[in-house]
Amino acid sequence: TGRPPRAPTTSRTPTATTNSARAKSIKIIAIYLVFGCAWIVGTDFLSNTIFNDIPDVYAASIIKGLFFVFLTALIIYLLIYPPLKKLSDSGEKLQSINEELENSNRRYVRLYEELEEKQSLLKSLIDSTEDWIFYKDAAGAYLGCNDY
Repeated sequence: TGRPPRAPTTSRTPTATTNSARAKSIKIIAIYLVFGCAWIVGTDFLSNTIFNDIPDVYAASIIKGLFFVFLTALIIYLLIYPPLKKLSDSGEKLQSINEELENSNRRYVRLYEELEEKQSLLKSLIDSTEDWIFYKDAAGAYLGCNDY
């Protein structure tokens, strides 16, 4: 028994995916960089304008630092959630497609094995007859005969 023929494989370069991931990463970094710099400069200027006393400026600096951490955590979440969700969804879709492909491959192998069995049975029937049997292709060329 032979093995079913394999489909040709193609190799794809992940350039488009890599460029998309790089662009999204740069976008997130750029937004964080602009927001962070603007926050630091703006809130330092504002706290130095409002407060004249060093302990008050120090307390305001701690409060604005903590607020900055919480706010940037929220911004980072909002920036990374959509691409991660898309990645997760595409992974689930890929898994579903892979399962369909595996089922299709199992059906293909089963059909191929059935075809081989039927061809073997037909060959044994042709070879067991006491008459000469010749077979041709569609163009009329002889392909073979039984083993009479």
